[in-house]
Amino acid sequence: MIVGQLLRHGADLETKGEGEATALNVAAARGHAEVVALLLDSGAQTETKDGNGYTALGAASLSGHTEYGDTALVCAASGDYCSAVSALLDGGAQIEEANDHGETALVAAAARSQVRAASLLLSHGANTEARNKDGQTMLMLAAFRGRTEVVHLLLEQGADVGAIDHAGQDARMLCGYPDCSEVLNNADPIQRWFRRRQLVMWYT
Repeated sequence: MIVGQLLRHGADLETKGEGEATALNVAAARGHAEVVALLLDSGAQTETKDGNGYTALGAASLSGHTEYGDTALVCAASGDYCSAVSALLDGGAQIEEANDHGETALVAAAARSQVRAASLLLSHGANTEARNKDGQTMLMLAAFRGRTEVVHLLLEQGADVGAIDHAGQDARMLCGYPDCSEVLNNADPIQRWFRRRQLVMWYT
């Protein structure tokens, strides 16, 4: 991406052009979600206003999709841009908004083994049982791709190991990786801590 090359060569994130708009203002206004995610993760100021008094973050949170329907949040999660994920969530991004494939930010992060982004989204209450258009949860996607660390993380958060997709397959059936299969087959002791924590929260 050209923007990434410019940033690596020291481009000033806050330079203003036509209409007093920064690069982030322009990217958000034009719906360039991937660029918004990259700029935010590089430290672009979210509250800078353009000549019309608009900030970029509101536009990035509420609109701005790639050709696949990805929001800036989905793009940020897919690339493990945690600073961007935090900024977008703080700015009001919808955590459960899905792209054209039915992927929420958490599904996108899990499918690509972006553990830091997935952990951050989970800490903000992302739904572990969100599904794509094939009825697959993020646990199924992570298992299918052999993302053992993500599978373990999702199980720790109470993901349903017995859930099935539209084809009648669960995470164990979709997984063809020995290490990952071992984690799935030992889901109960992993999730015991989650259930204990839920009980503590219930009674406090």
